[in-house]
Amino acid sequence: DSLSASCPGCPEPAPVDHRVVAFALHELEKRNGCKLTVTAVENFQIQVVDGVMYTFDLAVKHSMRTDYLESCETSGSTESCHVEVREIFTGIPPVGMKMFSPIMLLNRVNCHTIVQD
Repeated sequence: DSLSASCPGCPEPAPVDHRVVAFALHELEKRNGCKLTVTAVENFQIQVVDGVMYTFDLAVKHSMRTDYLESCETSGSTESCHVEVREIFTGIPPVGMKMFSPIMLLNRVNCHTIVQD
């Protein structure tokens, strides 16, 4: 790819990594107290930094209440979120293991409600 060759370390389009999306969804559910359903994932990119930075746009629909809050006041609404998830690889894997679990952090999220006509 000529872009990655001419710009090492720059964000690059990538196939959607569903484990990263699932992590972000779980973190968003904890933050707003609603059960969320993904309706779209767009503009998925990766960037090699100290670890890996994933950026993407996530459209989610609020549905039922969860155990995080007593009620979901925004049930039925749809939001569009620009999400950044950072995956950090720390330490050395235990002896005999080729890989170890990285740490994922919700680095930044910016959401706004999509107004339905």
